[in-house]
Amino acid sequence: MSSEACCRDPKREALNEAIMARKGSESSSNKAPPDVFVGLLFVSISALIIGIILLVMELSRYNWQMG
Repeated sequence: MSSEACCRDPKREALNEAIMARKGSESSSNKAPPDVFVGLLFVSISALIIGIILLVMELSRYNWQMG
């Protein structure tokens, strides 16, 4: 029996494998986590879409047609 076989810790090996897998996934995709500015972008796009819809609804009261 080798000295390496008697001293193996399965928990430590699993932890090392998880760390290596995590490092591999991080290096392949260098994405930053979404922050408050990404949320503000969605809020502003939503406001633009709602504004356009309300404008079309208001203009339709005056028989406005596209084209």
